[in-house]
Amino acid sequence: MNKKVSNQAELRDAVLENAQKNHIWVNAFSIINPSDEVLKNIGKSVVDMLKQKQLLLPNYYGPEMDGEITDLQKITPVLYMSINAS
Repeated sequence: MNKKVSNQAELRDAVLENAQKNHIWVNAFSIINPSDEVLKNIGKSVVDMLKQKQLLLPNYYGPEMDGEITDLQKITPVLYMSINAS
């Protein structure tokens, strides 16, 4: 996510967008009895994404929040992502 978000509505949209873009696909057969290598690769993918500051967003507290993003939300940037196994 390259654009800066300034309010809760923009953050909500950015969270959904990031969850769609920051995607990891895992072979379902490889996680039935995962090897250390499979686990390592999944973990490495997540860590690599966490290191990319442009992928992190402020913490989203849900639809009940309105207005500007609070300082508390900005304290811990969050990686919003999706993972599927098929």
